This record gives sequence, C-alpha cells and structure tokens, in this order.
Amino acid sequence: MQLPFDATRAKPWEIWESIALARIIASVQQGKTTPLVVGSSSLLLHGVQGWTSNPNVELYQPQRRTSQLIPPCRCGTISVPAALRVYRRTPPITSERTQVSGMLTEHPYDALIRCAMHDDVLQAFTLGCSALHKWSGFSNFSQDVCRGRAEVIREKLLSRLEREGGRRGCVRARRILTTIDPGCSNPAEAALTWVVRTLCPYEVSTQYELSVGGRRFFADIAIPHTKFIIEFDGIEKLGSTQGEFDRAKRSWLQREQALQDQGWRFLRVNWIDFNDWDVLRGRISSAIEVAAKPIPARFALLWEPPSERCDGEGRRFRSNEWYGSDVSWT
Repeated sequence: MQLPFDATRAKPWEIWESIALARIIASVQQGKTTPLVVGSSSLLLHGVQGWTSNPNVELYQPQRRTSQLIPPCRCGTISVPAALRVYRRTPPITSERTQVSGMLTEHPYDALIRCAMHDDVLQAFTLGCSALHKWSGFSNFSQDVCRGRAEVIREKLLSRLEREGGRRGCVRARRILTTIDPGCSNPAEAALTWVVRTLCPYEVSTQYELSVGGRRFFADIAIPHTKFIIEFDGIEKLGSTQGEFDRAKRSWLQREQALQDQGWRFLRVNWIDFNDWDVLRGRISSAIEVAAKPIPARFALLWEPPSERCDGEGRRFRSNEWYGSDVSWT
C-alpha cells in the first residue's frame, strides 16, 4: 500500500488508521462481486473513527460464512496486529446505499445503528460522538447551531431505529443514541465523557465555555453544578516537542489557577489513564464528590466493561508506544 504520508514521520495512530482502510479496500477488491461494507468499516470509510484502533473488516453476507484472518503487518517500526474479515448476516435497516471511492457501503446512519445495537458500548458511544461531531460540523464558536443540527440527526437515527421494532439490541441502541454528544472532538474525549456520564448524577457539559482574564476558554468536560472540570491531555494538545510541552503546561497551569480562584476544581486525564478502567472510574468518582443522589438509570446503565475485542492488546495501540510515562501534570 502507498501510504498518504511519510511513514518515517507519521504518528502511530495515522499508520494504524491507514492499515485499517487498506484492509477494507483489499477485502472489497479480492472478491468476484462487490460486497457491501457495513458497521464500523462503513463509518471508517466515511471518516468516523471509534475507540478500536485495529478494527475488523465488516461485510454484509446473508449466507453464513466463516470469519477470515487478516495477518499482522509492519510499517517501518510500527507493527499492527492481525484482524478479522467478518461477515454480517443482518441486513441494513434501509435500502439506502452510499459509495466511497467506488466502494459500496450501507448508509452511515444504518451503520451507526448497527454498531449501537451490537458492538461494545465503548466503541458504539465513541463512534456516535465522532459521527455527530462530524455530521453536525461542530464548532465551539457556534455551539447552539451545531447542537441543533446534531439533534436533527439524532431524531433521524432514532426514527430509523424504530424500524427494527423490538429486536435484540434496540433498547441499548436507544440508550446510546440518546446520550452521544457532538462536543467530543476525538474518541478519547468521547470515552472520557462516557465514563463521566455513567458516574455523575448531575448535568455534564462538553466544550463548556468559561472566561479567564477576558479570554474565552472551552473545558473538555464540565459539571457546572459542582464547578468541576475534567480535561483530556492528548499529545496533539500538548505538542510534539519538549519545548511545546513546557509552553502548553505553563499555559494550562496559569489558566487553571485563574479558574481555581473562581472556585473551579480540575482533574486531568491522559491516554495512560485509559489502560486501567477501574482505576480511572475510581479517580473520577472520588473527584466528583457527589452527594447521595442517584445516577439516572439511562446513564448508569451505559457502563459496561470493554471486552477484549474492543480494547484488548491487539485492538488498540497502548499509550506507552508513543506517550512517554514522564509526560505528567503531577
């Protein structure tokens, strides 16, 4: 495969994504007939990424077929584990089809509903947030308009879901689709929002606007009732050099201090924290300091420990491959 960038300078997640796309292309081109790309593979072709960095290739095939192994591969110093070519027998909800670079896919709305019905909640929730973010053209500076567009899309998704009647997975899909948030700009922010929502009885806001020294600031996740902010520190936010990291750290600390003077509390999370979900949930639960108020069932029931197929060693690259353990705010 000819990668669309310099492999020696590419970031690991760019290589993993390119390999995932190459596997879809190869799977479509190898057959005598053009298969229908469905589920997370359809969404990936449409530029929507979920939590799983090394996803299986999903194709619609009404006749029973055995899953096939797609071998591991290497790009420079980056190794991508094996995946599977999986054949789904459940037909798309509608007859609508789309084409991406000559490849036929189920409609992206149908693909997202399929994932919400059958995939891990973590994968489905992050896909849903990423989809709403992209499809609504979300911008921090025109949130009302963008969130309005997102609600129109949500209603269309729920209307399509109704066509499935009482089939297995419909209840969980409705729970996921009614709680996904367009304010999450990447899968990590979406995953963090998912964890927070399952633990918090109060309103949770993404991209919450604040003012610091006359300047606008958007918090990744805020719980206004308790004046609590949770920030995800991705490597893109911190920069790629020590100098950029030092400058970013100084800026964040200054802003944090100004907001703390206004009564806000902070919790910072990075990729390493996602390596242990129990510890992460414990930190967040303790930091929220909620009273004995019940968590709404539709949020509490969202929690489900990620499975090996979603978050296992071969399903996503681990943070220690690229995010040094010395990168810390402590």
